Amino acid sequence: MRGSNTFCAAGGGPRREPARRGFAKTYGTTAHAFSTAFSASIGLSPKEYIHRRLNQEAIQLVLNTDLKVKKIADKLRFSSEFHFSRFFKTFNGVSPSRYRQRFRTGV
Repeated sequence: MRGSNTFCAAGGGPRREPARRGFAKTYGTTAHAFSTAFSASIGLSPKEYIHRRLNQEAIQLVLNTDLKVKKIADKLRFSSEFHFSRFFKTFNGVSPSRYRQRFRTGV
């Protein structure tokens, strides 16, 4: 799938070069032209797309591993555990630890 290759090509982590510049460079276009085309095609801005993909990966790591939140933050290339937890809570309404507890125990 082209979108997932694009995500990988641009690095996909939050500490990378801003998304649309990375994507634009990969496809040899300007950041504005890429962002416009991407948004028209996908229905999300490159930043929104990256955040949703990153959140999906975070959920998988929270639910399917026993990694500590700090290790997940490191693996996903967040600058700190706090930054990751804040990002996660913004998307999911609860902290990563609470999310894990809820879905593993059904609470």
